[in-house]
Amino acid sequence: MYGENKSVILLFRLGLFVGLLTAVVTVIYLTPVPDLYFASCERPCHELDWPMICRFRLVLESHQSMGGWCGSCPQNITDCFRHGCILADGSAQKVLTANKQLPGPSIQVCENDILVVDVVNRLPGQGVAIHWRGQSQKESPYMDGVPMITQCPISSYTTFQYKFRASHAGTHLWHAHTGNEVLDNLFGALIVRKADRMEESKKYYDKDDKHHTLVFSEWGSSILVNGVSSPRDDLASTLVLDEGFRYRIRIAHAGGARGCPFYFRIENHTMLVVVIDGADIQPIRTSVIKIAQGERMDFILEASNEPQTYLALVESNCTESFGLAKIRYNSTLNVPGSKNVPQYIPQTESFPINRLVSTVHSEECDQDGTVCLFNMKSLKKIPAALSQKKVDIRLYLPFDYVLLAAGISGIRELKPRLNNITFMFPPSPILSQGIPEGSEGTVCSQRNSKECSESSPICECTHVINIPLHSTVEIILINQDILSDINDHVFHLHGQRFYITSVATDIPHLPVSELKKLDEKGLLLKRNLIDPVIKDTITVPRSGAVALRFKADNPGYWLLHEQSSSEWANGLDVVLRVGGKTDLPPVPDNFPTCGSWVGPQFFLI
Repeated sequence: MYGENKSVILLFRLGLFVGLLTAVVTVIYLTPVPDLYFASCERPCHELDWPMICRFRLVLESHQSMGGWCGSCPQNITDCFRHGCILADGSAQKVLTANKQLPGPSIQVCENDILVVDVVNRLPGQGVAIHWRGQSQKESPYMDGVPMITQCPISSYTTFQYKFRASHAGTHLWHAHTGNEVLDNLFGALIVRKADRMEESKKYYDKDDKHHTLVFSEWGSSILVNGVSSPRDDLASTLVLDEGFRYRIRIAHAGGARGCPFYFRIENHTMLVVVIDGADIQPIRTSVIKIAQGERMDFILEASNEPQTYLALVESNCTESFGLAKIRYNSTLNVPGSKNVPQYIPQTESFPINRLVSTVHSEECDQDGTVCLFNMKSLKKIPAALSQKKVDIRLYLPFDYVLLAAGISGIRELKPRLNNITFMFPPSPILSQGIPEGSEGTVCSQRNSKECSESSPICECTHVINIPLHSTVEIILINQDILSDINDHVFHLHGQRFYITSVATDIPHLPVSELKKLDEKGLLLKRNLIDPVIKDTITVPRSGAVALRFKADNPGYWLLHEQSSSEWANGLDVVLRVGGKTDLPPVPDNFPTCGSWVGPQFFLI
């Protein structure tokens, strides 16, 4: 009897093994192997697919809008859409481009694909680096693209190759990481898709088309939508929809000189916002979206109205400028009696229609029908380690400006400070090279470097704050700026996504020590430690504060900076050094080096 049972068990195990082996072989057989020739990675994403190696080439060069590439545009509309024709606002002026496009090419891949991007710098006399906003660069900190922090600037007429994993799905941006190149609109969309089965918001839409991305940017006093600003709607970007379907639309604010927030609306439509900065939120239906520079937002648009063309309008709250796009229903489906006409299926859940959804805290947040950032909820609960009242590291970082007395020129100057320090970039990339011998004193964690004087209001140094690996961190950014013309300051953190646990206004202008006491008593910030929104970019309102939490599990040197082009590299920056030297991955072989250079000695006789 025992022998028979043993035989049955062996047969069962053998059958189970054969079944599993067959399943594995089938999956491997049906899964596409990474293409060694780097064919396009634009494809339906499946959770069982092998990640692909996706190779791209970005050639950065000086170009001219409305130049010879445009032929007889706008008289001949066809010429306006030729490759190399930069429309912008219809005027002829110098512009920087990637692959002769504005914006640059849209990079579209699947989650966990490996990106290999050759950046060819053909900008005369200009160094540049490319940052991949939305990607944490875990295990690849050298590819974050911050000049003099993670790498040397890419010198003119040289090539740098970025290699990293697209680990965070969502709507993101690639962009140059210096002020002038941002002003010249050197950027593009970076779309990382999940498999449909892994997509939290998939139940709300039917189609996610690769062409349904709108990138906004400033161009002088105009607003560009996908590189175009024109009162002629026949030149505007057009999103084509099939009647009766629900679409996922992606928008991104790439910034510009002023860095003003944009309002976005679509004629006779509402939008169901489902994702912000690549993180899922509890859906919110709205008529208008307000978005700050550097932010991205995904919403669902239902093609349920009368089939025709509708205008999508982008407006600035700083100027009277606007940008246009078009939403056109595909009329080929509206054939009487056609069996191909889809029947519109309403969503299974109804959401109240709000007047405005805004990531920027302002007086509008107190109005009925407005949902602002602190009232938004993430789909996922905050991790237990970050939901505690106490964290391992809590940093209060106030920022402001001081007015320096007039010098020889007779001009008084506003100087920015963060935590009483004006940031100065190091003479060599601090991550990949370290600080050269003799320059160690330029690095500081507080006002204690040899360059700083207690009597001077300005302390300029490379501000680095050490954070132990795997610690829980809370950063409280406090806007004490009362001198500059910038109402709201937008900060971006590299290498980490954070939970927005608090957004507050009317913070008293007190020393940090007093603010800490108020916060400890629960009188300064009200925190959401249950389901706060996850982001990588945050607006700090004037006389306000925000609290950000994250787990410091990504070793590297990560820049936290005010991202307005007018403030780029002027001092509202700090580097978070997560982990120690032994926690970092090795520097890639043959990684470019740079640093201070002293010319030959000349002796005058």
